Amino acid sequence: MEKINLLSNFLVQTLNTEEINYLISELTHISNKQFVVVSDNNNSTNCEGLKKPFTLLSLTKREVDYKRIKIKLLVQKPKTVEKLKNSINQISKSDGGFSDEMINLIINELVVENIINLSSGNEIIWRK
Repeated sequence: MEKINLLSNFLVQTLNTEEINYLISELTHISNKQFVVVSDNNNSTNCEGLKKPFTLLSLTKREVDYKRIKIKLLVQKPKTVEKLKNSINQISKSDGGFSDEMINLIINELVVENIINLSSGNEIIWRK
């Protein structure tokens, strides 16, 4: 716990309020997706990859299945981030569309699931 306290103090001294709030939101997003299990037997950390159901809300407050969007994107495999955003927009139109924040959440989830990697030139590298 001492390392966590040192890290926390460092972050508070280094980051501004907006950056701290962003970091908290990202950590919250990650914690909703993955649980870390610590075993006392061998003092190792084991990521089980347990996931909560991932539901998306369209602009019309309609629930959209993330898996359906992911499957369609895996078929299309857009080459750039801009084309990926456009593809997500097209897929979601029948459900009422997504906000930019929701589109970014979907892209972040694809990165977290190691389905895509984003290169420095806004190119997408598909892992699956």
